[in-house]
Amino acid sequence: MALVCSDAELERRHRQRTWMGSQRERDSLIDLNRQFRARGDMTVIETDSQPPEAIADQILSIVMSTSQPPR
Repeated sequence: MALVCSDAELERRHRQRTWMGSQRERDSLIDLNRQFRARGDMTVIETDSQPPEAIADQILSIVMSTSQPPR
């Protein structure tokens, strides 16, 4: 599972976090985000326009639907 967002949103989030490092490091994270968005072998949750509570609900739903009951 990967939490991803658009390049523009990730840039915006990075600008808000002054501790994010150099532009080169931020570009590396944007590239990684693109790689996750392109993958077809995992669940990808877009976080651009959803509140954190909705994202948490999605994660919980996915985990609950894929987890095995204890034996």
